[in-house]
Amino acid sequence: MQLVIILLTIISIISFNLISVPNLDVSKSNVIEKVSDIQQGDSALYYLNHGDFEKAKSFGLELLKKSNGKSDFHSVYANAILGQIEILGDNSESGYSRLKLAQEEAERMENDSALAIVCNGLALYHNYCLGDDVGAMHQYTRGLDYAKKARYDKFINIILSNIVNHCFNYGDPEVGKAYADICYRR
Repeated sequence: MQLVIILLTIISIISFNLISVPNLDVSKSNVIEKVSDIQQGDSALYYLNHGDFEKAKSFGLELLKKSNGKSDFHSVYANAILGQIEILGDNSESGYSRLKLAQEEAERMENDSALAIVCNGLALYHNYCLGDDVGAMHQYTRGLDYAKKARYDKFINIILSNIVNHCFNYGDPEVGKAYADICYRR
């Protein structure tokens, strides 16, 4: 059991140190406007991963505003981020709808990094809303494949750590250890 705790701690340290986020005060709209779109998406994911849903939502809404109702980079990432926030909150159906919309847009645009984020969100939906651990694991592994294809290293580590957490929570520690080892060796 101590080995498991040590491995999870190492994974958390590795994963979170690989995520670089500028020190932003999101309450100042002029600061948000100066941050590039990619940094906004990364910042939203950082805050989402750390449970600061208000800051993540602020970045997600800013991206959605930039889309002007069009299906583009902004709307894909905004819907993927806002969908995950809603799933982890109290609005799972709306979150699922946002994720499916983001998935359709990302598939049409052939955007593998966005598909990785969407699959992570769909895994959360399967896990927390449906209680479907097999479906969740399927979505996590799909997301991992997309992240690898896009060479999206930050998100590869996030998904790997989510898989480790999922495996330990659902009583499959050997598989969890294998994924922890992969994450550690990256």
